[in-house]
Amino acid sequence: MATATYTSPTVTKIVLRHVSGSRVNQIEEFPLAHLNELEIGRDAACRVRYDPDRDDLVGRHHAKISIEGGEHPVFTLKDLGSRNGTYVNRQRIAAPVRLYPGDVVQLGPGGPEFIFDLEPRPPEAPRPTRIAGEGLAPAPPKPTRVADVQPPAAMAPAAMASPMKPPGGPAGAPPPATWQPPVAVTPVAAGGGIGKATVERMIGQAKSDNRLTIVLVSSLVLLVVAGLVSYLGYLGYKQQQVNTKIVVAEQETQRGKQQAEAARSEVERQKVERQKLDTPLDASAIAAANSASVVYLEVGWKLIYTPTGQQLYHRFQDGLPLFVRLQDGTIEPWLTTDSKGNRPIGGEHTGTGFVVSEDGFLLTNRHVAASWKSRYEFPDATGMVFDVGSGNCTFLATLPEWVPSETKQAGGKFLQGGFEGRNDYLYVTFANKTQRILGQLSVSSDRHDVALVKIGVPGRIKPVELFDGYDSIKPGDSVTVLGYPGLTPKKYGVVASKDIFNREAQTRVVPHVTVSSGVISSLLRDDTSTTIAGRDRIVSVMGDSYQLSINSTGPGNSGGPVFDNRGRVIAVFNAGAERVTYAVPIRYALELMNPASR
Repeated sequence: MATATYTSPTVTKIVLRHVSGSRVNQIEEFPLAHLNELEIGRDAACRVRYDPDRDDLVGRHHAKISIEGGEHPVFTLKDLGSRNGTYVNRQRIAAPVRLYPGDVVQLGPGGPEFIFDLEPRPPEAPRPTRIAGEGLAPAPPKPTRVADVQPPAAMAPAAMASPMKPPGGPAGAPPPATWQPPVAVTPVAAGGGIGKATVERMIGQAKSDNRLTIVLVSSLVLLVVAGLVSYLGYLGYKQQQVNTKIVVAEQETQRGKQQAEAARSEVERQKVERQKLDTPLDASAIAAANSASVVYLEVGWKLIYTPTGQQLYHRFQDGLPLFVRLQDGTIEPWLTTDSKGNRPIGGEHTGTGFVVSEDGFLLTNRHVAASWKSRYEFPDATGMVFDVGSGNCTFLATLPEWVPSETKQAGGKFLQGGFEGRNDYLYVTFANKTQRILGQLSVSSDRHDVALVKIGVPGRIKPVELFDGYDSIKPGDSVTVLGYPGLTPKKYGVVASKDIFNREAQTRVVPHVTVSSGVISSLLRDDTSTTIAGRDRIVSVMGDSYQLSINSTGPGNSGGPVFDNRGRVIAVFNAGAERVTYAVPIRYALELMNPASR
């Protein structure tokens, strides 16, 4: 057999064109430099990787393409013992086979397919030259058989007249004058030649017989071939049914294994969670796991007169603050929009918050993020009060408790219209960072000292874990508070500017979390049920809250998370006295986060 030779350009890379499966219409290219093989499968380590869920007919390590040779490499495909097998041009391979450009590789029956190609693609090799004499000349036809012909029967001697004897008359008598001797005829001897017409007739009969034989044989061959094709088709159909059942069974088995694996994983996860719940954490472990989610808040606010948008001021006269006693006896600061000689209603303060969602929502106290909805702290100890009814002005020794958002001065002799609080700024800084992020008040509770703040930054932020243990918490339970109390000495960082339009360095607070530990001293609960016989309604002056034994915190820690000994937030720190502190149960923060669930 002659061998074909040709020259091809140097192949630089393998090209795989995906024509079905999850990667349909995708093209992958693999440079040959330093490449020995390409492994194909669903495992993350495979160079040619299929989707683990959508391409479940593909094995984790299904097959590989090996590259051998130098300038003209040889590419070999090998099945790695996969369950569904590997097919090249619709034929399942049982041993390594050589791949050529344009070969179609399929991973399992009905599985994903790709076309193997090279770049630059070498020209097709010519077919080998056929050597003369390899075919055999057809045998010559058999000669036509000549039929046997019998000679005619010999005539009896008595019936034959002597050719020289005239008819009639005695022997030896002279013949009549009119008699002529007959012409001699030579008879055909037995076994002699036959006529031309007979031969032609015999040849025509032989040809007719041969044509009939050919027709009969051809018909028989066609019947045999048709039967064989039908039988092979039946066998193929049955094999396809068997293959389909095998594939379905393997898929069901694989699905069952995946479900069993998922069930085992869920059991393990629940086991870990139970172990976590059964293992108390100390304060240092809680701080290490959650400090990055606790933020430092800087807030500046003011009270606005809504008809004009002007800031409101507390009226002063002769250096003393003026108050008014309204018709119902309520005493409030005398409000005005005139800034001359008067003091603005508003303030600046710091607080704490903590991340409760990956998209930037923070929880804190209402009195931190919406201070105008909380009791206002007057900077002076005394003042003068003007009585609206009598018109008298008297000395005021005890200043009233006043909530700016609830002022009653709108109308009457005073300002006409409404009042609204507004934050000038609400900066959020994460632990041990200097970058301040501007936050926005999202919503504040109408009943409890909790509020939601939103920061708009891309990316995910780690939230704390919230746990509503309202019905199971009891006095004596250990708690840990994280925050930024004002009593803690502050650290500052100098931020050098790299902006060519602003070279000024800036000084920023670098917040670091303070950790305080203690126990729940008491559960302060409002009993809002209907009064029944023998029982009076119970009201807590501190509202529905937890009293804590922690006294190392202070102003600035408001809004900080209160953790149980499993590292879950159960309350929001909100107030403190000389020796005790208080926190709002996380139940009311969850109501604020999910208003539809109330």
